[in-house]
Amino acid sequence: NCPEEMSAAISEAEHEADRTCDQCGKPGKSRGGSWIRTLCDDCDAEQKRERAEREVEYEKLRKEKEAAK
Repeated sequence: NCPEEMSAAISEAEHEADRTCDQCGKPGKSRGGSWIRTLCDDCDAEQKRERAEREVEYEKLRKEKEAAK
């Protein structure tokens, strides 16, 4: 009995994790990318903004490096 109860509890926790934002705990959904994560719309948008900012900074540094040659 105990192993069945534990298995059921683990399955429920896994299912709940698939619906809960990894960042803030709000309801979320799986999002693709280099890693599959569960994120709410707000946290997904924030991560996309941060990624875009990093890409702009990387491009700026790349251009500066090219100009210094």
